[in-house]
Amino acid sequence: MRPHKRFIGILLVLTLLLMNFIPGVASAQVPGGGGGEAGGTGVTGIIFNLGSVSSQGTVVVDSGNGVEGGTVRIPVRVEDISDLAGYQFEIHYDSSVGIVTDIEQGDFLSGELISNLQEAANGEIVVAAANDEGAGVSGSGTLCTLVFDLVGHNNDFSTVNLHDLRVFNANAEEIQVTFQHGQIEIGIVSSDKQVLSFAFAGLNPVVYGKINGNNISVTVPAGTDLSSLVPTITISDHATVEPASGVAQNFTNPVTYRVTAQDGSRQDYTVSVSVAPAAPVYNVLASFKVGQTANAQILEGGKVLEAQVTVSAQAGANNQEVLLILALYDGDRTMVNMSYISRMIPAGGSESFHAGFLLPDDVSDYTAKAMVWQGSDLSNTNMVPISNVVQIEG
Repeated sequence: MRPHKRFIGILLVLTLLLMNFIPGVASAQVPGGGGGEAGGTGVTGIIFNLGSVSSQGTVVVDSGNGVEGGTVRIPVRVEDISDLAGYQFEIHYDSSVGIVTDIEQGDFLSGELISNLQEAANGEIVVAAANDEGAGVSGSGTLCTLVFDLVGHNNDFSTVNLHDLRVFNANAEEIQVTFQHGQIEIGIVSSDKQVLSFAFAGLNPVVYGKINGNNISVTVPAGTDLSSLVPTITISDHATVEPASGVAQNFTNPVTYRVTAQDGSRQDYTVSVSVAPAAPVYNVLASFKVGQTANAQILEGGKVLEAQVTVSAQAGANNQEVLLILALYDGDRTMVNMSYISRMIPAGGSESFHAGFLLPDDVSDYTAKAMVWQGSDLSNTNMVPISNVVQIEG
């Protein structure tokens, strides 16, 4: 009489464990013995009662879908397990939807994987494995991956159920775990591969990126360290993104994210992050006179522009010299004229200055700006405002 497949599976993993744990056990015959698959009738080994230990680990069968006539790979994973040295389980599925044609060894255990794959057409298989030298492994990873040929039709689906799951530690004691079933489905495979949202949820307040085609721009608050920001990325259903959402990245330079659709097509997105300028340290009040017009609102060509400017230093201002600037820019935003003075304004203090120059005959698209630059003269300034900017346009 042929041994029941459940008994076969247990004997497989026990035999592997015994070969590793018990000195002098160099070989053992398992049901079916040959080819690394369960079958046949011979049974030789040492049978003993197993103890049991508790664990918080979980065995998960993932879900997936593919096109009619295609294949789909379903990983069987373990999460948060302690001291796992071997396992065995049955997989049940509807063989009119899909049939397991291959079982790939996972990355969690290094020992040989054994199965009765030749019986996969019946919709039930047994899988067993034990780690090399019987060592226990802790953590999370993939035990194996089931490769299904999809033999059904569009909209067909089948659950992929775990049965008679048993896992063992390095002392050959059974570990109590929870488990989760999976599913395979046949249907139209999605080609969607969009980034729907990009945010830095760890910043307060949350900062969201602006998506423009395949470019994403994000401006973070002044003082933010760009070297280790953690993005939260929402993408199309069934797609994946690499680097993954929730993984810290250095955004000092643009970072490329690749979104892969369910059908395998890909789209790259470039994320550029900039830091907002610090809050103005100086406050500028200005009134303009153009020709004989006081409190002027527009520039007039060929007339003299005069500005009465008052600059106040905020509480965070340093006691250093700054440049009080009145500058004129043309339509290309090129500075064509300027007047300035250098002053040291203590925190809480203020300074006023009067400046002006003759405007060109044509001031269409010209802009005059009153502001404060860092530095003591034009040779050591970066020409970046450290105040608000008051302006008048042509």
